[in-house]
Amino acid sequence: MLAEKKTLFRFLAVYLISTFLLLGIGEFFYYQNIKKIVLKDIFGHNDFRPLQEEGIDAILQGRDLLMILPTGGGKSLVYQLPTLLKNGISIVVS
Repeated sequence: MLAEKKTLFRFLAVYLISTFLLLGIGEFFYYQNIKKIVLKDIFGHNDFRPLQEEGIDAILQGRDLLMILPTGGGKSLVYQLPTLLKNGISIVVS
């Protein structure tokens, strides 16, 4: 009986993970965790400035972004951090 429960649990875990990945939800959760680690380890910051995290999330979700912030508002991090996490090339017009 215990072996059957373990097999069922493994099947459900694989099914849920596969479903999350197909829906893009797994990628979303991955980025939610890893972006904080990159922020701390690479850039040396503990927290995002206002609107930075929302901008980063938009880029990681593949949406276009126009961000207008004052000098010193943290615009550079908004395109630098996602560039480190995703494959491909980033084009920034400044």
